[in-house]
Amino acid sequence: MAGVEAVTASNHSFSLDFVDVCDKELNIKDFYPVYDKIKPLSSRWKSIAISFRLRIDTIRTIEANYRGDAVSCLQEVLECWLKKDYDDYQTNGIPCWRRVCVAVKEGGGDSALADEIAREHPLPAMPPAGSTSSKEKSTTLETDEVAMSPASTDRAKVYVDHPEINHPLAKKIYELQDEFSDALQLTMESFLKKPALPKILNYLTMHVHALLGPIRKNNPAAVQAVREEFSDIESMSYLLVIWQDKYVSWFNYELIIKLVRVFLSDNRTLKRTWSAYDEKLKDYFINSGGLLKDADAVQFGVQGVPPDICDPLWYENTSTPLHEAAWRGLKDEVQWLLDKFGSSTYHHGLHGWTPLHSASYGRHIEILQLLIHQCGIDPNEDTCDVPPDQPDNSNNTALLYSAMGGHSDLVEFYIERNCNTSQINYYSESLSLLACQSGELALVHKLESLNLFSPDDTTKSGAGILHYTCCSMNNKSVELFKYLLNRYQLFIDVKDRYGRTPLQFASWFASSSVVEYIKASTCPNFDINATTNDGQSLLHWASHNGSTLLVKALEEYNINCTLTNDGRSPVHYAAWSGSTSVLSYIISQYNLNANDTDTYGYTPLVYSCQSGSINSVKYLINNHNSDPNITDKYGMTCLHCSCRNGHIDITQYLIEVQHCDINKTDIEGRTLVHHAAWSGNFDLVEYLITEQGLSPTAVTKYGLTALHYASGSLNLSLVKELITTYQLDPHKTDSNGKLPIHYAAESGDILLLELYMKNYKCSLSLTDNKGWN
Repeated sequence: MAGVEAVTASNHSFSLDFVDVCDKELNIKDFYPVYDKIKPLSSRWKSIAISFRLRIDTIRTIEANYRGDAVSCLQEVLECWLKKDYDDYQTNGIPCWRRVCVAVKEGGGDSALADEIAREHPLPAMPPAGSTSSKEKSTTLETDEVAMSPASTDRAKVYVDHPEINHPLAKKIYELQDEFSDALQLTMESFLKKPALPKILNYLTMHVHALLGPIRKNNPAAVQAVREEFSDIESMSYLLVIWQDKYVSWFNYELIIKLVRVFLSDNRTLKRTWSAYDEKLKDYFINSGGLLKDADAVQFGVQGVPPDICDPLWYENTSTPLHEAAWRGLKDEVQWLLDKFGSSTYHHGLHGWTPLHSASYGRHIEILQLLIHQCGIDPNEDTCDVPPDQPDNSNNTALLYSAMGGHSDLVEFYIERNCNTSQINYYSESLSLLACQSGELALVHKLESLNLFSPDDTTKSGAGILHYTCCSMNNKSVELFKYLLNRYQLFIDVKDRYGRTPLQFASWFASSSVVEYIKASTCPNFDINATTNDGQSLLHWASHNGSTLLVKALEEYNINCTLTNDGRSPVHYAAWSGSTSVLSYIISQYNLNANDTDTYGYTPLVYSCQSGSINSVKYLINNHNSDPNITDKYGMTCLHCSCRNGHIDITQYLIEVQHCDINKTDIEGRTLVHHAAWSGNFDLVEYLITEQGLSPTAVTKYGLTALHYASGSLNLSLVKELITTYQLDPHKTDSNGKLPIHYAAESGDILLLELYMKNYKCSLSLTDNKGWN
């Protein structure tokens, strides 16, 4: 389903609960240790994804790609989070065990497991010398007004750590951070060689404003607290630690340069080091799209930078500081930003979000009141800059987002202001349907009391309120399901236009309590073996979900192991789930063939390669002699499939262990490099070209190069690499007359379009052979 359950995990609870948990950065190599711990929570993958702060569009794409299969969705969520290979970078800090704990508790709803993970991954006693404060330190508690400060510890964690190279711009950020650490280390060593502690402390006392953010520097109490902190410092070493922990970061270092100029003016090497770093940072901000939109660059320690560049690495759906502050509930920061810039410049974020959407999604009613009352955002006036009913790109309004999260107070807030209660989003979801998806009975009661609940609402596909209740990740959804069933005398086996019942939706979303309730219900003519229009039975749905418990629970009903209309057995779906345990159980318990092909020529091994589960791949090859070299009706092998989905570990295994043919092309002449470029996995493309010697310039039967495919992958760094390092031509058309910029336009990647227009002089008015631009 398209809706997403809202989960809010504030920075405060993050700090309070897991301050002693390791915050060392994780990457894709840590996938299995993390996955093994949180796999039992796969049914709550959406909540975990939101706790990780993945974009809503990313979550919808994951759900669409895996048809709601919980295990596969969770795997994809983890891969996105650990690799950071999507456009909009998380604003809640780097991937680390501390954030895993928060996601498990807040998103997964399992405090015991979160505590277990916390015990297994304690915070190291001291950060390594020379590392930046935001990378290896415990999170300190702050007031809301501190959080937006460039010197803030938590905010530093938001910006500093992005070292995974296959995320746009992240490679350059990693290099900057590394260079900053080297410069900081050299500075520390230089100050220790030339002690001048009393003079430095006196200088700092007189320049406290340079250490504080835009709000705290005007706060006498904050200024006095800093001065008192410096008065207790007795050694240069301790002063340097204080700097590192609280007051400097890779983009906020002007104070260091001032101190070097004043106290180490004869150290030319050090001055050159900082000058070189300063130039590189400016180049990043100006030329790489690295500055926050409408942010005051001076506040972030960078001079001469235009204020109109937006970097989606830092702000996901929010995209500007005002959106971000509204989402986080930082009232003082919202006030400061409004005073500084006004509200007119924040009409839309990158994806059509207004600050109202952000505040609604974060459930911050006081922010809504501030935006509406102070900024004149009045739904009854035609002159308002940002009306509350203004939808985002998915046609969701702030009211719908409030319902999506089950926030009764916010829903009431908008309704009282005469906001449109009949709004339907892009997925044809209404206020009533989204309220049901939240699983909150209280919200449904609220809508009923206002005569706004419509039990007959359905989507274009015919999914109704029972279907949507079964999509909820809320543990209380079974109570809502019972209430709706009895209150409105609904049929428990009602079908949508694809023949799907609530039970099948509950199986799809692993809503075990609802599944158990439906199974226990007595219903005339209820057929446990009923299939959807495409031939899927409950066993297919449960297998695709990857839940061993659910599969075992259905065993007593002797469900027929039929094939779908596409010739898929439950084995195909189990392989697709990525769950080796479900896969092996289905094969053995139901005595099914592990190597049958479906209508498209796909074997279960192909689906395992799609899922990204290398354990399932190895299981099928080693235990069932599955052939990794078999081709489907499109001429694709398992190797093509793993590259197409960006799974480098499976690709390496198939090449280096199974010795699959790396030179085989599919029926369209696409090589492994083409498929890898399609996936957008920078590391995978590099591996195939540099380690396996495949050509980066190969052309398909229809004239497409790897650059055409990469242009639709949303990976800016990969596109740059193919053009600059491998000399692929951005002006080369395919056989349909389409340029790489056309594929970038189809993907909706604004940064890629800007790259082609500004750097390679491509025009948006260029047309293909059909006359389309």
